[in-house]
Amino acid sequence: MRRRGLRGLCAAIALCLAGGANVAQASVGALPSETQATSSPDGAGTAPAGQAEAHEWFAGEGTAYVRKKAAEVFKGADYAEASAFHLGTPVNARVFEKAGAGGEPKVAASGYWVAPLYRDVEPVGTLAVELVGGKAGKAVITDVPDFAKDVANLDAATAVVVDPETKGWYLVTESRQVSPLDRRARQVLAGTVSLRDFETVRQTLRKSSGKPGQTTTGPVEDETERRGFSRALLLGIMVLLLLAGVAVWLRHDAARREKADGDDAAKGDPPSGRDAGPRTILTETGEMVRVYERPTRGARKEAEETEGDAKGP
Repeated sequence: MRRRGLRGLCAAIALCLAGGANVAQASVGALPSETQATSSPDGAGTAPAGQAEAHEWFAGEGTAYVRKKAAEVFKGADYAEASAFHLGTPVNARVFEKAGAGGEPKVAASGYWVAPLYRDVEPVGTLAVELVGGKAGKAVITDVPDFAKDVANLDAATAVVVDPETKGWYLVTESRQVSPLDRRARQVLAGTVSLRDFETVRQTLRKSSGKPGQTTTGPVEDETERRGFSRALLLGIMVLLLLAGVAVWLRHDAARREKADGDDAAKGDPPSGRDAGPRTILTETGEMVRVYERPTRGARKEAEETEGDAKGP
């Protein structure tokens, strides 16, 4: 009996150890602070919170926004072909938080949603927005085709994650590998790194900037806003050049007028726009009249001819 009891005890201990090992292995494979939708008993996944509202917004307001801004964001596009732009299925993104005890940044749920953007059948960019309580924040369009492809081909073992510190979008795999998605993220990472190395990069950026880690939202590259600023700057430069051209023209015109007045003075003509002083002319009745207004060149010449006729040969 004692031997059987010992054998049963050993078997129970072995089962416990095996179960613990399986749990440890599962936790290693999962993302830290895993917040993916849990599976129901029948195997069907539970939809993330706000999915219905997100699908409705992207199908309505999101599509209208893309078609309104497409000509501003995408080169070669015009308003006539706005209907060619449409959105794919939106994906609920998560957000990086401060690093935990293991030196890796935690991943938490968020209200960010991103959808691939297509021009006919070609992926050309993405549309992202934050939905909180059914209300949409500022929608942002990016023109990065690879970003659209990665979002469209996302699988269950990969998550789209936003980083408030670096203001970029990233892919995080189940094996704890981080890859950049948008241009902002590619300014931080040149390729794929581990979560631990990614946190090292974040710490380095914090030290170089001299600022603590940011916790504000809105880590999205705004292509529309950036290009709008560039256009406004270009318009301002054009206005300044136009004003400079007008100033040069006015200066040249003033110099030309001064030169003309100088030439008139050298010929004995009164300067243009100035009073010539009193002058005596001979009228048709033979009387000598003194005038005080400046005669024109033609009038003076006529007066000189008249005086010559009056004096005779």
